[in-house]
Amino acid sequence: MIKTIKMAFENTEVLELPADIIDLHLTHITESAFLFHPDYGSAHESFTKEIGEGHVAIRKDWFPAIARRAIVAERTKLPDALATQTLAGPYVLAQNVKDWVAQGLTDDEIVPQLVDRLTDHFAQGTPADLTDLELIADGAPTRTLELPWLDIRTNDPYSWSDNHYAINLETADQFVVLFDGNDPHFQNRGREKAEEMGFDLI
Repeated sequence: MIKTIKMAFENTEVLELPADIIDLHLTHITESAFLFHPDYGSAHESFTKEIGEGHVAIRKDWFPAIARRAIVAERTKLPDALATQTLAGPYVLAQNVKDWVAQGLTDDEIVPQLVDRLTDHFAQGTPADLTDLELIADGAPTRTLELPWLDIRTNDPYSWSDNHYAINLETADQFVVLFDGNDPHFQNRGREKAEEMGFDLI
């Protein structure tokens, strides 16, 4: 059974989350093989599996809870493996928590900042920049799946990391990353598609 889902993003940050807070629906998965001989040197090969379409839905209520656990771990200096794992992926986030605690900020002041940073790749209205999913299970090989990606370069740097096959949406209880590799204009109809699927969006 899948225990952990490791998410990778276009800016090379990663986030490892427990599988029990995530709903996945991934379909039309295809495998591609690549073999390169750069400068006639040693060969480089890769085998990638790409998801045709689907969604990733993540429970919102987990993030304030893990934020408070991370703060307690920093204040008490007692280890919390899950909090450490969660904060390890986003750049400098673990150090931010140390700094905030050292500055004397209260838990109620730190938690919103920490939650915002942990969820900034999923928040509705932000660029959809999820690139890969690693499905990690006990006693089984890790499966790595790539999301379809359409990279449209514009003069707006904010759009450079935005995957036009995907859209970030929210319900009251979940962050939802919805994508369709057959539709390069999916952001224009993603909200409608999500509502057709039964998501009660905010």
